[in-house]
Amino acid sequence: MKRTFHHILGLVLTIFVLMGSTTAVSAKINPIGWAKLDSHLQTLVKQQAGETAVNVIVQTHGGETAVESLVNQLGGTVTTVLPIIDGFAAQMPQQALTRLAATSAVKHIHFDAPVVSTNHNNPTPSTPIPNPQAHINNIGVDQVWAKGVDGTGIAVAVVDSGIQGSFLGANSIVSWYDVVDGTTADMHGHGTFMAGVIASAQKDANNKPIGIAPGARLVNVRVLDAEGKGSYSQVLDGLNWVLANRSKTIPRIRVVNLSIAGPVTGPYWENPINQAVEQLWKAGLVVVTAAGNTGNTPGSITTPGNDPFVITVGAFTDNYTPTNTSDDYIPPFSAAGPTEAGFIKPDVIAPGAHIPMYAHNTSTWALANVNQTIGTNYFSIAGTSPAAAVTSGVVALMLDQNPRLTPNQVKHRLMISARPAMESDGKTLAYSILQQGAGRIWAPDAVFGSYSGEANSGMVPGEDYVGPVIYDAALGAYRLVDQNRNPLPAEENYFWDGNNFWSGNNFWSGNNFWSGNNFWSGNNFWSGNNFWSGNNFWSGSYFKNSGFYWNGNNYWNGTHYWSGSGYWFGLIPE
Repeated sequence: MKRTFHHILGLVLTIFVLMGSTTAVSAKINPIGWAKLDSHLQTLVKQQAGETAVNVIVQTHGGETAVESLVNQLGGTVTTVLPIIDGFAAQMPQQALTRLAATSAVKHIHFDAPVVSTNHNNPTPSTPIPNPQAHINNIGVDQVWAKGVDGTGIAVAVVDSGIQGSFLGANSIVSWYDVVDGTTADMHGHGTFMAGVIASAQKDANNKPIGIAPGARLVNVRVLDAEGKGSYSQVLDGLNWVLANRSKTIPRIRVVNLSIAGPVTGPYWENPINQAVEQLWKAGLVVVTAAGNTGNTPGSITTPGNDPFVITVGAFTDNYTPTNTSDDYIPPFSAAGPTEAGFIKPDVIAPGAHIPMYAHNTSTWALANVNQTIGTNYFSIAGTSPAAAVTSGVVALMLDQNPRLTPNQVKHRLMISARPAMESDGKTLAYSILQQGAGRIWAPDAVFGSYSGEANSGMVPGEDYVGPVIYDAALGAYRLVDQNRNPLPAEENYFWDGNNFWSGNNFWSGNNFWSGNNFWSGNNFWSGNNFWSGNNFWSGSYFKNSGFYWNGNNYWNGTHYWSGSGYWFGLIPE
């Protein structure tokens, strides 16, 4: 795989890395290779640690074998081959890094960062056991089941801490791959929870399934150990296996759930994880990711959710009143857009609070979160991680009903059928599109609706784009622009200032207010009429393309400029 660079516009894991300056390079350092090192590796090299070994990810322009031989000559060892990004993982002496990078076949060298899982937890549950059907019925999945659609014939790969199959139903796991220690067990617990939300065939007290797509099958891709720890290369190894084996499982893999997130320190296309998920998307796999639990600050969407070739999911809660949607709200942990490259994210929102599911009570996660226990092996969790899992289940239902759908068609249908949060007037958005995207997913329409079209129209995985949102420093607001970066006319535009307020004349008329605590006041409701359909924001002549080619210039992300030299280091289960 080779990325094409055009001169055009176009679980939660916590990462422990040191970001270093790229200035004052020693004369002893090979200047040709210096620019190919990410900033963390540049810091290590400047510390002149000599023979100290460092784990790295090496990407090449092709000819990996020759580069691998050079690694050995320089005293290093290749540990994992990663064809999905035209590269490999290796352990190298720090002093040899710039010599390796100086060879023309090397494209870039990244630090292979450690990863650690954490979670955004609920407060102590206010009820003994949350209704296991609440989040299911809240998005109409029960109506889909009633028509005989349950995900049969679809396999979902869960890239996480593993899956404890005994909690999900007989024959639920059809294949597995482990990059940790060769076992299949989930000693941490996060992966089992997400897998259960997606496709558990277990029944509740009323004999109803507790998984969104109980007929679907699961592929266990274990990349995190019993402590919820792993490495960048392990996640890439897992994704590489999914790509290589997507058609070998029965049923074959159609969906990949990545309830992971990482900080963004540069344009999305430079990140190897993003490059990997784009290869999955290109190969016909629908990739669903968490928006991140980084809070509602503008521009807080995490990696790989900042990539346009994934479905990025934020969270909403029913506020413990599942039959009353008027008090539903977006919790303050759910990340908001735009992305660093100006894309509107999240794409959609889904149930992501007090979600009940099985997890072994002796797992690391369960022992660390005993306050979330609501039964012997029953736990409750909140975050964009379970929101992504819910959405992966709905995607499995969509593909069961319409197996020929492409990833772009799935994303389009999921978004166009979503229901946005509206004020009581039915015209004014209760949350901005940078908080709720297209709105809350609605399974019956996503599965059975008659929609044509696709997301990412005119865009190709592997090329570099920027989205239609910029930060206007003069106005102190985010606004929409055309392909030449000129602001759209007032009737087609938004203005979002630092005070979380949409001002000016916008598409839905009136002023859309985003309150500081993200709580809905008054009689706000979820509109049954979806504002993305018809002659609107997404389908207008301008938005036939969802992104513009990058022209190589620095781009304003609302907080600072990046020049293309920064990289993020690590990955994370939400």
